[in-house]
Amino acid sequence: MALFDLFTRRTREQTATRHILRIVDRLAREKGEHGAIRVLDAESGEGHMARQLAALGCRVDRCDLDPVDEEVIPCDLERPLPFPDRT
Repeated sequence: MALFDLFTRRTREQTATRHILRIVDRLAREKGEHGAIRVLDAESGEGHMARQLAALGCRVDRCDLDPVDEEVIPCDLERPLPFPDRT
């Protein structure tokens, strides 16, 4: 049963990732260029989503409660984000 649960969770995550990437790609085409899109990857973890967004040409800021490297900004999503408003 645990293996099935893991497979189901992984499938949902992959579906969500594809959905997010399609949305970002559509927004980029509407704006005319991917580089104009700035994305926050909150709860970034190992950066899987951030790498895919960067491959699309997006500018990606990463934050996580427990940063895994110096590129990830420490943040707690239950508190205000450590970014200036409107950025």
